[in-house]
Amino acid sequence: MLKDSVSGTDIIKSIQKEVWNLQKNRRDHQRVLVSEEEYQKELRDSRGAGVLADKVWLIRDDKEKWIGPLSLDELLINPYFLMSRPVKNLQERVEARAGEFRAVREAVRRERQKKPPAGSGHNLCPRCRVPLGDFIYEGVAVKVCRQCLGKLVETQAMERILARREFTFSPELVKKAEVFKQQFLTNPIKAQKQKDKETPPVFCPSCGYRLVSRPYNYQFFLPVEKCLSCAKIWFDADELEMLQILIEKP
Repeated sequence: MLKDSVSGTDIIKSIQKEVWNLQKNRRDHQRVLVSEEEYQKELRDSRGAGVLADKVWLIRDDKEKWIGPLSLDELLINPYFLMSRPVKNLQERVEARAGEFRAVREAVRRERQKKPPAGSGHNLCPRCRVPLGDFIYEGVAVKVCRQCLGKLVETQAMERILARREFTFSPELVKKAEVFKQQFLTNPIKAQKQKDKETPPVFCPSCGYRLVSRPYNYQFFLPVEKCLSCAKIWFDADELEMLQILIEKP
């Protein structure tokens, strides 16, 4: 009887300890709710200025710094965006990989399910709507519009193109790249937004899905049109050459 009593006491203590641990874990992982004023202040502090209510996303760059706040649409077109990239939702006060957020997954799914307009692909220039021709550029096969000189390039081929030095550039092209560097890079966000506003929707000549205006990367903030479906980049006239000049002559 004594042993049974001792055993029963141990069981009770074990249950009490488990309950205590559960309560402690709940306290340790509680989210702190804040007032609207505190929430808005946190958003302003994270940006250093006023921010719209839908700009609740931050994304981490390659140097572990947070970029934002961004709206969900801005997050998806950010050059650093990947489903595996760490992001933070300021409203939910949660940090995780982008793909772990349901809102992000649904937004990406909606983007991928957008049906391209009839005839939006078929190897046509997204600007001039004329057939693209084949061209060897820096030893790489690309598609080119003979009318506006825009180029369609595989993303994976860009490293080979930028590493080669088979072409030289005219003084006018070099000057154009320098003017871009001075004017555009002084306020890239404003210039990017202006370009987005002025540019009508364009569609990938390869798969027909809508091209998204993005900077080439954050080191070279040249705005280009990227296809998130088949991983191709559309360069308008002179943009690929300007990118090479900016890289070769920093």
